[in-house]
Amino acid sequence: MNRLSNLVALLTLVFLLANCKKSTDAVSPADVPTQIARKWAFSEIFVQTDAKKYTIPGDKTQLVSDDNIITLAPGGTYSYTEDKLVKKGKWTLSNNNQTLTLTDADALASSWQIKSLTSSSMELGTINVDLSKKTLTDEESGIAFFCGLALASIDKKNGGTVDFTKEPTPKAVQLIVKAVAQ
Repeated sequence: MNRLSNLVALLTLVFLLANCKKSTDAVSPADVPTQIARKWAFSEIFVQTDAKKYTIPGDKTQLVSDDNIITLAPGGTYSYTEDKLVKKGKWTLSNNNQTLTLTDADALASSWQIKSLTSSSMELGTINVDLSKKTLTDEESGIAFFCGLALASIDKKNGGTVDFTKEPTPKAVQLIVKAVAQ
């Protein structure tokens, strides 16, 4: 009888847990324009290679602005502070609101895939750059360069924690950033 009671209790627990809904505030594609328009602080930076994901400490890399904060305003403009000067540009959404493109005052654009977006957090990723290609676009070159600098900042030769002489040589790189709403 004790075994039967335990089995019934276990099955009841499994049933209850399976029917619990996860609490999430994920944003639907239609709500992306209103949810993305806010002040964001970039909190984590990663370089994803074909073999491994490397965490880049925030004190090692400045992604945007003096304080890694950007404001995406309603209406498609953005601003951040760099060297005590306010820099401005335009932002747009495409690909069913899954791609965020930032275009600065010099008309230089960078596109970011929206990997996740909630009312309080966002994760963005650049395009994946194939380092074996003979010719890279300007955007691919910029991403590869930034990823190279970020990886160099964590190399043991530069006071970091990763011994890249023992790591596989990357064949592809992607920059991934996480931000929290302010």
